[in-house]
Amino acid sequence: YLKSELGGGVIEDDFEGSERTDDRAFWRMGMGYDYASWLNLSLGYQYQENDSTFSLVNYERNILYLKVAVEL
Repeated sequence: YLKSELGGGVIEDDFEGSERTDDRAFWRMGMGYDYASWLNLSLGYQYQENDSTFSLVNYERNILYLKVAVEL
């Protein structure tokens, strides 16, 4: 059968002994198909962003994934 996924979140990281704080956000969406009881195929997209008080670790990521899961 066909299934879908949609999710996201926001996380704040405080680093002990440092003034650094990171605010991370992400969201993802994907589709999956159970081809057989032992085989699942998934395709999806994820966006990640890290906004830090330490500018060297600021980033944005766009991730496209294809997953094949086999259960024996």
